[in-house]
Amino acid sequence: MADRSVRDQIVDNLHAAIAAIDGTGVYHHAIAQVFRWRTPPPAHLEFPSAVVIDTEERVELQIPLEDRRLSVTVQVIGHGSFEDSGDEGPDDLAREMLADVERAAQVDTTRGGLAVVTIETANRIAVDVPAEPYFVVEVDFEIRYRTAWGDPATEHAG
Repeated sequence: MADRSVRDQIVDNLHAAIAAIDGTGVYHHAIAQVFRWRTPPPAHLEFPSAVVIDTEERVELQIPLEDRRLSVTVQVIGHGSFEDSGDEGPDDLAREMLADVERAAQVDTTRGGLAVVTIETANRIAVDVPAEPYFVVEVDFEIRYRTAWGDPATEHAG
């Protein structure tokens, strides 16, 4: 069986970091479910749910290694009443969830020693307030890492 790519391992690490948002300590709320992009969610979706989306990677050859810049978006979909939130509205819940995602992703900016650094590049909040309010939080990251030239499964420390 072929070795898993460093990219896959990095995305798994970020997935685990987001799944660790448990509503205790420094976190305001708990993430109910976390999915990787293009993974079908279960029939019953719990809120808030997060999706880790890795869609683009830029590669620059620096023989004997490849410098890689992986773009990843963490998207959280929440419901304005996903917990007893007192007087907080969906705007407040969305801002708190944004802070939780930012915190969780920056606990280990090296993604378990696989990356050079994880950098937040942008974030967005959208709130829809019909009869039952929903919000979407998106946080974009650039994860810089290196692999051996021509071998995406071999980490390169140089």
